[in-house]
Amino acid sequence: MKPVFIATMIVAAALGAPAATAAAPDAGSAGAPWAPAPPPPGPPPGPPPVEGAPCNYGGVEDGGLWVHLEGGNAAHYGTEWMCEHNPDKPWP
Repeated sequence: MKPVFIATMIVAAALGAPAATAAAPDAGSAGAPWAPAPPPPGPPPGPPPVEGAPCNYGGVEDGGLWVHLEGGNAAHYGTEWMCEHNPDKPWP
């Protein structure tokens, strides 16, 4: 740094001038434009599925049946429940 710049900064600090640094934004501020929005209101989740109960499949109401997945199958699909096509219903 040049001596003139350093001397100017010392004088400015002695006179009480604000520092030339900006404060970091508060990422936890509510209502800030960068803060994530709260989830939209909606109905509460329904009861858990029941093995063999009807479910909506491919846009067809009651076109499928709930199947409970276990172990590796649940891990593979990332869920313990899957709605599979009901063979007694027409394919959507």
